[in-house]
Amino acid sequence: KYKQQLTKAFDDLHLIKLKLSEWTFLEEYCQVMEPLAISLDKLQDLKYCKPLNIAIIQAIETRFNYILDLSLPESKDFIIAATSHPKFKLSWVPIRYMNLCKKLFITECCLRINTETKSTNLTVTQSDKDDSDDDFFDSICNDNDFTSPSESESRNSNLANLQALTFLNLKKKDLDILNDFPVIKEVFLKYNTTIPSSAAVERLFSKAVQVLTPRRSR
Repeated sequence: KYKQQLTKAFDDLHLIKLKLSEWTFLEEYCQVMEPLAISLDKLQDLKYCKPLNIAIIQAIETRFNYILDLSLPESKDFIIAATSHPKFKLSWVPIRYMNLCKKLFITECCLRINTETKSTNLTVTQSDKDDSDDDFFDSICNDNDFTSPSESESRNSNLANLQALTFLNLKKKDLDILNDFPVIKEVFLKYNTTIPSSAAVERLFSKAVQVLTPRRSR
């Protein structure tokens, strides 16, 4: 049907013409695939595939509900993992969830820096503790007593808030920028570190290649 048009196109483009065997192959291919192509065109009509279309949409909504609906508690880890990644940040978040995701991210940064500060203070206190009588005035004049826990947490929260907002406003998408934001880096490592594979341990404690030996039949 289109043989003459194809031949003219080959001449105009200065291409090598098809051989007789190649024309025969194309004719047979069209005869075999034509019914399938017509059937696919009919199946693509919503008149026939509407139930399948609805079933697929419902299955996706059920399976990935925690991703489609970011207000669910199950979505928290995925939100923070993506937001703390310099490649994504908040670029993927729908407008209706923008404030929610930003608040979750900033809250996690605040919790992280407060936890680290408490751990550091506890370590310093234990290491500096001395039972000698020379430190008589330490119990009276302690630098830590002049800073209330609420003031310390407020200062840490402001620092985490500043780092989080600065990080989100940066245009750079390289992982190296995490070195400039220690709190964000800790959050990133916490939520984006995969669980190590147990294959090596299983190999160490299993019988390994011994399953291929005659011992297996005993």
